[in-house]
Amino acid sequence: YSSSTGTSFIAMSDRSASDDGSDREPAKGGKGGLSCHELFLVIVGILLLAFGGVRLFFNFDYATVAHTVGLAILAFLLIFGVCTKSSMCMLIAMIFLIISLILQTVFLAYFAIEFIGLKKELTTRTIASLVFDIICYVFYILVCISTVVLRKQY
Repeated sequence: YSSSTGTSFIAMSDRSASDDGSDREPAKGGKGGLSCHELFLVIVGILLLAFGGVRLFFNFDYATVAHTVGLAILAFLLIFGVCTKSSMCMLIAMIFLIISLILQTVFLAYFAIEFIGLKKELTTRTIASLVFDIICYVFYILVCISTVVLRKQY
C-alpha cells in the first residue's frame, strides 16, 4: 500500500493490461469501440436524420425534400465511414461536407445582405432561424475537423 498516492498496489495490478505492455488503462474506445471523433460523427449523423425529418414534417416542398435527401446521404456517409473505418468513405464525406459548407456560407451571406439591404424588421422566427443556421454552421465546421482527423487515422 502506498500512502503517498493513496492507491494500492493491488488496485494497480487489477487493471487490464494493454497490448503495448504499459500499465495504463486502455482507452474507453479501445478495439471495436468508438473514439471521441467517431462517436461525435455517429451522433451528428443521427441528428442530421432527425433534423431532416422534422424539417420535412413542418415544411413539405421540393426544396425541403432535396435538402432532406442530402442530409440523409451525408448521415449515411458519416455513419458508414465510421463503422467500416473506410478512408475512401471519409474522403467522400469530406468533399460532401465542404460543398455543403460552401453552400451554407453563401446562404448565410445572402441572408445577411438581404436583411441589411432590405432593412427587414426582426421577428422571432427570423432570429430563431438565424440562430439555428449559425449553430448548424458551427457543427458543419466541427464535423469537417473530425472527418479530417479520422481520415488521417484511417
